[in-house]
Amino acid sequence: MGDTNINQLPPKTFSTSCGRYEFIFSYQLTLIGFFFSITQIWRLPMIAFSSGKVMFFIPYILAMLVVILPAIYLETLLGQMSRKGAIQSWNKLIPFWKGLGYAQVLILIIAAMMMSSLAGYAFYYFMVILITPAQTVLPWNSCSNSWNTAYCRLAYRMCSDMMNSNSSSSNSAASPTSITDRNCIRPGQVMRTPEQEYWQLQVLQFSPVGLGNIIPWQIVSLTAAWGLTALIVIYGMSSIRKVAYVVVSVSIACISGLLVLGLSLPGSSERKFQFFHNSTIQSLSTPLPWVAALQEVIYSFSIASGVLTYLGSQNKANTNHFWHALIAIIVVIMFALASCQMIITFISYIASQLNVSVSNSLNI
Repeated sequence: MGDTNINQLPPKTFSTSCGRYEFIFSYQLTLIGFFFSITQIWRLPMIAFSSGKVMFFIPYILAMLVVILPAIYLETLLGQMSRKGAIQSWNKLIPFWKGLGYAQVLILIIAAMMMSSLAGYAFYYFMVILITPAQTVLPWNSCSNSWNTAYCRLAYRMCSDMMNSNSSSSNSAASPTSITDRNCIRPGQVMRTPEQEYWQLQVLQFSPVGLGNIIPWQIVSLTAAWGLTALIVIYGMSSIRKVAYVVVSVSIACISGLLVLGLSLPGSSERKFQFFHNSTIQSLSTPLPWVAALQEVIYSFSIASGVLTYLGSQNKANTNHFWHALIAIIVVIMFALASCQMIITFISYIASQLNVSVSNSLNI
């Protein structure tokens, strides 16, 4: 072989035709849809309220900027430079570390099992709404079903003194748990909402003797959830883009609608906006809010799960992942603030009906 001058070799470049995101806006929506998960509605409001209310967002935002933003950038950059998914990208970078890719895929399978179960419950409730005739009370809004107990109550309202005195005069031996009035609650009385009893006794069919039998609706709902997951995997990137449009649009519409509905409920503005009231910087003087913020962002953003590596591999070589990650984080912070305010608004309304504080109503 003859000597070859290294300066004569063509420069190494990445093909810009490999990216499957024809429109950069689709990639941005995919990131937002991936980051905004059910945890922003399920876990975050409770954690934020118990860890300093709105001041909790100071360590929350700092954790995003210091930990999450660099992690997102590096993970998407790994996929962009390798043009491979989670397993092959690590094998191409350092073959000795390819086991990390397999571990990421295993974590995704476990997460898919949990999320498919939640999706199965959502499918079940959706099917019940579809088969329930119009102008008929939904089964979780009534205490007159076969699974309801004597503790079921339709309203979060304390019984008046007159009702208590009338009940005690007519039956002085009656215990607080033997009240048949479904529209009020007596002090010290054990109560459950119809939604709680429907979930525990009809959907899950709790039994004191064991796990119980296999419920047919669970098979149907889980099959539908896994079937939808299989379709997304089969159709690949084209379906992911469409799912991202749906997830982001539906999330904005649901949170906005529920926030307006919550603010329209009766009650003082101080109760409705107490997530922003009585929140002081002193609440951040303990490690608890900082640890809770770090745990929440790592859990909710699914860092090192391999998904971001795959998404990065589907982009052109000149895609600026840093700015896309920063924009997605800003949007998620806005979503998180809105969802916290929305959830606390409904909880404050329930607390006002029970004449207790929001903190106490969370334990009811």
